[in-house]
Amino acid sequence: MATSVSPLPVSASPPTLSASTPNDIDGVAAVTRSSLGTSVRRATVRSAQIADKLDEKWERFSDSLRDESKCDATTGRRMYDNGFRKDGSRVGNPVLGGLCQPEPLLPLREELANVVLASAEDALTGILGMGKDSIRQKVESIDKLVGPSFARALEGPNEDERKRNDYNRHIYSAMRAFGELLLTNKDPKAARLAAANFELRFGEQLLFDSASPLVNSRLANRQSFKSPFPPLSEDDKGDLAYDEGSLLDGLGTLSAALDALQAGGIIGHWEVSIPVDDFGEVITIAVDDDISLGAQQLLREGRSLSLNGSVVTALTRASLKRFGITAAVDAFFLDPSTTKQDIYNPTQLLLNLSNIRQA
Repeated sequence: MATSVSPLPVSASPPTLSASTPNDIDGVAAVTRSSLGTSVRRATVRSAQIADKLDEKWERFSDSLRDESKCDATTGRRMYDNGFRKDGSRVGNPVLGGLCQPEPLLPLREELANVVLASAEDALTGILGMGKDSIRQKVESIDKLVGPSFARALEGPNEDERKRNDYNRHIYSAMRAFGELLLTNKDPKAARLAAANFELRFGEQLLFDSASPLVNSRLANRQSFKSPFPPLSEDDKGDLAYDEGSLLDGLGTLSAALDALQAGGIIGHWEVSIPVDDFGEVITIAVDDDISLGAQQLLREGRSLSLNGSVVTALTRASLKRFGITAAVDAFFLDPSTTKQDIYNPTQLLLNLSNIRQA
């Protein structure tokens, strides 16, 4: 029988995965199957953190339009018929479908997971000027509060699942505590700016700290940029508010960082797209099987002021900022297999970057 999670000592180091036991590493998977998890999924749909809030490319996304027999050769994803324009061309790219040949998650590297958690703590410390003991005390209080819920996990998970669930719990407890410490201004605009600043500092800590396994990503540039889609032609581009070379350099850094996260078992398959339909003014980043996705959903449930807990968002902001690029970042949780609310269970994080500008 599972027991409650033991609180972390206030003076201890940031949470790590190596000292876990089968009874104290139950994660968010159980929560998402509970009544709480059901409400989170439904709230996610109701709050429009799904495809229908995106632009025209995804507005007609539905189960009735899904073609299970076709696979897009460019992306390796199931195709969706989003309809046709007046000139007969299709609307949108099929990047939201599930992979035709799913790629299993690699085993979680504990070193990388621990560095992610420590980098987030260091970022908050630098912003608030607080001692780490005070921050860890706040995290401990949240961990005590949510521990019983996270302790009710699936019976008999394997070792990799236990580590992922443990990481999920630590992300949730830390980011909820950090948000309560940081987002004290009730003005929504000020809170959004504070959250974006934290995400930037969090990403920079991962990219530039010499102890980070991602530190080599900072050396990457446009040569490392990967996308299943061809580059935009001159005719496809609008009046861009940024230097295209700088953007590609930033996306190259991000590509290298996402490769490192995938190799470390933090995320699964990913892809970056600069849709032709948007004339270079929008970028989408689709990430399958982000193992902290459940925690990210719970962080948003019932809270207008919260941190999102996404290391992908943090690295996106930091990678672009390194080359003088800023953007508005909106996150969406998608289930590539269905849009039905009663069985909706997001497994994909989609970042939509807009208002892209030279800083």
